[in-house]
Amino acid sequence: MLQEFPFDSDRKRMSVVVRKRNDKQIILLSKGSDSVMFPRIGGLSPKELAAADDQLYSFATKGFRVLVIAKKVVDESFYYK
Repeated sequence: MLQEFPFDSDRKRMSVVVRKRNDKQIILLSKGSDSVMFPRIGGLSPKELAAADDQLYSFATKGFRVLVIAKKVVDESFYYK
């Protein structure tokens, strides 16, 4: 783990920056509620976002606590500036 961004009431999510041991790839992992994470997720079509939202709603109505986890590969030059 290279960096931790703990949960706080402003960000409403928690993130860590990690480096994979074998290939040295740097990854940002974030978790938070769907209302915080969905606006920050790129690359998904409206149809994919709607399907994910339907699944989350289904889980929530069954009483499950729902968190969204996102992953982004970070360019090493960005991290080491």
